[in-house]
Amino acid sequence: MKKILILTSSRLEGLMNKERLEIYKELEIKDKGYIIYIDKFTTEGLSEKINFMKKDIFSIILEEPCWHKKLDINPFKYECIRNLKLRKTVIVSDFFIDSDYFQWFLKWAKIDFVASNHQTSINFISKIKDIKEIFYLPFSIRKEDYKEKITKDIDILYTSRSEPVTPLRNRIAKVLEKNFTVTNLDHPGKRLEKSSKKIHGSSYIEYLKRSKFVITCTTKYKISLRKYWEIYAAGAIAIGDLTEYPEHDIFRKNIVLITEDLSDQKIIEKVRQNLEEYEKRYKGINTISNKLINDLSTENIAETLYKKLIYLSRIHDQPFFKLKKIHRNAKLSDFKFLVKKFLEVNFRFIK
Repeated sequence: MKKILILTSSRLEGLMNKERLEIYKELEIKDKGYIIYIDKFTTEGLSEKINFMKKDIFSIILEEPCWHKKLDINPFKYECIRNLKLRKTVIVSDFFIDSDYFQWFLKWAKIDFVASNHQTSINFISKIKDIKEIFYLPFSIRKEDYKEKITKDIDILYTSRSEPVTPLRNRIAKVLEKNFTVTNLDHPGKRLEKSSKKIHGSSYIEYLKRSKFVITCTTKYKISLRKYWEIYAAGAIAIGDLTEYPEHDIFRKNIVLITEDLSDQKIIEKVRQNLEEYEKRYKGINTISNKLINDLSTENIAETLYKKLIYLSRIHDQPFFKLKKIHRNAKLSDFKFLVKKFLEVNFRFIK
């Protein structure tokens, strides 16, 4: 079985958001991936290592461009794989943090495929030339953190910070803090575990599980956040807005929906009503929670990623692969069908 080569940084271990690393490790455990921490190699050593391995790999994952700074990744370390005849992929969650660098890196590194954690960002990414495929890869959920349900003793939780890119969330927090008891928890990326002094996520998830409602919103670009899936996996309800994309369909009937046009008074009334009717309105929230925990488990997302990259590598390395698959149930005499599909497939690759 050929593997995916994953080129990342050992500093990924120190981030609160370890789900990405856990996907990589799941692939490695199943003998479907091989992780290399590029910060542990010289440029020459990395090149030698990859050349030795390339016969056993079919695809390469490079670390997300907008994480390069916090992971201390020198992009030119990837020079040795730019011209390899292997399909290269980037998983994307935070492209909007530095979109200029993001676009530069994708072109410079000759990235073929982009897996986006947000359906909302696919339209933006699709405008970048030379990207062959963009596909939606949901955020993963760490099963063990969410399985056990605990008492809901927090009415409203605010676990973010004021950001220029989240004006609606900032406003909701200010309005509710003046009128309700709102539990504040420092932004997850700033919170340290006292015993180890390392950024830690489990206490944050515990607070989510203790909460009935959690304030969150999309960004001003209408891009979703990982927090939505964390909130609902924890059996809590979001107070905020939603994207118009299918990624948020599972939340639509279970949210205190706040839009920009609502007055402060309307926001207060809506939240108060939902607090008073919490037991009646949200009886089925654990069903959503369990579905997310299972569907978005590390194991499932890792397997989805592996299968997708196998498929994409095949159709782009063997243009007739897709044509044969499409034509499997067609009559051989159906010449028009065959010509039409041939042109569709080949025109796509020429583009």
